[in-house]
Amino acid sequence: MIRRARHDDIPAIMALHERCWRISYAGLADADVKFGRPTAEWVRMWEEMLSRTWVTVSEDVVTGFVVAGPSRDAEAPPRTGEIFALYVDPDRQGAGLGAALVQHARAALAAEGFARVTLWTFQHNPASRGFYERLGFVHDGTEAIDEDGPIVRYAVEL
Repeated sequence: MIRRARHDDIPAIMALHERCWRISYAGLADADVKFGRPTAEWVRMWEEMLSRTWVTVSEDVVTGFVVAGPSRDAEAPPRTGEIFALYVDPDRQGAGLGAALVQHARAALAAEGFARVTLWTFQHNPASRGFYERLGFVHDGTEAIDEDGPIVRYAVEL
């Protein structure tokens, strides 16, 4: 089941985010630095993103989440949306939850009038890149380095 995230989901989202990051990005990014911020900062961040967050739930447990909204890229063409984050419990990856969350985000963005969706992922993460490519996203040639390391941008038309 996919539903809009609620305030009481924030602790589960935070825990899942950190668990996924530590497992999926081991060797790619420093999780201790990423999650060393005070908990109050993380709660405030998630409260701000809650209206743009959807979760998958199984037996009242948050098993994945996606965050999407207007593109944050300054040079993005009009009507460009962005998937800001996508995480699925590592024990449940491969069961279609990530694809369902991406499809849900794409549909929500299309309903808002967006015509294109972008996302950023680690440059040196072939599993993530392959996942997005299987869903029709194409690396658009844009690369950058953010606070966590080298990243690449993918895009798909809606």
